[in-house]
Amino acid sequence: MSKRYVLDAGVLVAIERAGQARYGVLRNLVGATAVVPAGVVTEVWRARPDQALLAQFLRLNAVTVADFSSEDSYAAGQLLRGVQRDRKGRRRPGAVDAMVMQCAISWEADAIITGDPDDLAAFGASIPIVPL
Repeated sequence: MSKRYVLDAGVLVAIERAGQARYGVLRNLVGATAVVPAGVVTEVWRARPDQALLAQFLRLNAVTVADFSSEDSYAAGQLLRGVQRDRKGRRRPGAVDAMVMQCAISWEADAIITGDPDDLAAFGASIPIVPL
């Protein structure tokens, strides 16, 4: 069975910008499945011409944009219950971070590839977190 990696918004932005990180991500995905929570796509996608590389990446057979069920939504919300608020009263990590973590749990991911490892580490899950 191929490895499953869940990707966060930072990875999609890196792919969009065609930076060095893009090549590292793609190298890690050879023979693997990439899972991108639908909320992550919402956070990044603007249908701009400069997102052509991102659009191409999201259409790859090895990439799945994962829909979120109501059960997943409730579970992601419960993950937020234990996180701390910052000085301005905002939750850090946020709702999309919780969706990434819940997606990794639901899909039994081998790892999460992220541009913000601290936010995902705050959930305390046993899924490996790979910084971009």
